[in-house]
Amino acid sequence: MSISVIRNNDINLLKIFLECIPSIKDIKEEVLLNSIVIVDNNNIVGNISIELYDKKGLIRYFVFRKSINSNYLTKMIEELIILAKELKLNEIICIADNNDVIELFRGLGFNVINKNIYFDEELYKISNNVNSSYLSYNVK
Repeated sequence: MSISVIRNNDINLLKIFLECIPSIKDIKEEVLLNSIVIVDNNNIVGNISIELYDKKGLIRYFVFRKSINSNYLTKMIEELIILAKELKLNEIICIADNNDVIELFRGLGFNVINKNIYFDEELYKISNNVNSSYLSYNVK
């Protein structure tokens, strides 16, 4: 398995991977351009993508096969942080809906925040799960 930044010619592979996920209804191609993927035998088996809002990035797709070792997930998020630095972002925002995901991101330096999040001057509301938590990573 390998971890890499998505390339234009990999976008279709990533779309195919994401279309297999029942909870993903709408795939934004511009978000896919800012993705880190795990590839196994020329198949994408994990993805994390960020949607850009000025100097903030919102994690949009964090999808992976259950068989993926947590070390690969950690490495994938670390690579996303490197990408965020290259994009000159100030902050990465994550919305987590379970304790395992919260702890994974906290272990990488994300902090749970209890404040309103604004993107493009609009308040962002968690629509799917009122028990979700916001996490933030200050990109240095």
